[in-house]
Amino acid sequence: MMNLDDNAGELLAELNELIQHCISIELRIHKADVDRIVQVMEKHGFKYKVSWASMELTDFIVIDFWKRELLKK
Repeated sequence: MMNLDDNAGELLAELNELIQHCISIELRIHKADVDRIVQVMEKHGFKYKVSWASMELTDFIVIDFWKRELLKK
């Protein structure tokens, strides 16, 4: 694992590349952060999709996000 302070630019570039190529992503989100994370994901072209993968844990919710252009309207 790289040191964030020393390699922040490289880490951000790698994460950006992964997000650009991602078609779906499943995130475990603390319940207090759900609204904020949904907004961040929408800003990056992802939309919350109700699926069997969306589940609640004790303090978290697992949400499946898909690229907006792949979802039926």
